[in-house]
Amino acid sequence: MSVDVSKPVEIAENLFWIGAEDPDSSFHCNPYIMLDGDEAVLFDPGSMLHVDTVLKKIFSLCDLKQIKHVVVTHQDPDLCASIPFLERMSNANFKIVTHAKAAVLIKHYGVRSEFYMVSRSLNDRKLILDSGRVLQFYPAWFCHFPGAFVTYDIKSKVLLSGDLFGGLSKEWSLFANETYVDAMNAFHENYIPSNQILNLVLAQLDELPIEIIAPQHGSIIRENINFYIDALRSLPCGMDYIIRPVLSDEEQTIETEGGYTDLITAVIKREISVVGEKKVMRALEKTNVELNAQGKVIDDEHTFGDFERLLDALVAELGPIALMYCRMKVQKLAAEQGLVLPDSLK
Repeated sequence: MSVDVSKPVEIAENLFWIGAEDPDSSFHCNPYIMLDGDEAVLFDPGSMLHVDTVLKKIFSLCDLKQIKHVVVTHQDPDLCASIPFLERMSNANFKIVTHAKAAVLIKHYGVRSEFYMVSRSLNDRKLILDSGRVLQFYPAWFCHFPGAFVTYDIKSKVLLSGDLFGGLSKEWSLFANETYVDAMNAFHENYIPSNQILNLVLAQLDELPIEIIAPQHGSIIRENINFYIDALRSLPCGMDYIIRPVLSDEEQTIETEGGYTDLITAVIKREISVVGEKKVMRALEKTNVELNAQGKVIDDEHTFGDFERLLDALVAELGPIALMYCRMKVQKLAAEQGLVLPDSLK
């Protein structure tokens, strides 16, 4: 069933996605608003790029003066650069709920609202609304900011996860589809510091009865919750790719007769999941790489030169960001197989 994303989308009772569709970007931002009686809570309201759309959707649901709290999971501009504008529109009627480490930086946007600090010592890491509804905060250490956190709404069983469970994809859909794991992997490999840190954060979620995961980037997860959690548990990211065996010149090889098919396959699979099959197939027309009807690489003897030409074709078609989608994964595969990488992926 198609979803009309030009309007607010109710993802749980009185909890709405109020973002904007951006077909030119693989980096979609997801602001949310929760209505609770006469009170409203805004989550990661976004940047100035989409503030008009966000405001239009808020106005269709409530008055700005009903917003008593704005939850900001970290300080990045894509999450909260619009706050000073929202303050002017609402006469600064709300408190900014965030971690002290983020507040230090959020102040540099010129905000004037009072801060409500997410702290065990000050408020037991929770916010209690006027109705008694409880929003519980859990630290998401270094995912990807030291003061990052996630919000669990006990009533709706929704985890508003900030960057955690976010995804990169030009083939964006509001709700996660069968390719979302690859989009999620592409994001976490590049933005999360290590699998060890990721698992420390995920361990806190084990006892929570989560029915929906609503990340700040990518798509909303409303089915197979444990599948996506488990996918992240086993995902190498950040330093896991950088701290890998350093091979000597003798151990590294440039295969002139095959050897690069696994790397080519990994790149194609990742790029299709992020930017879509049509654009990748257009790039493949400029190479000697062919896929069969099942989407598998036909020739199992592809060389370094074949691999380099594939990367050049992808950059020509998609821009340099194409390499970011696959760099970490390919670096790991190359290290495991003792293969030399083109300079563009080093």
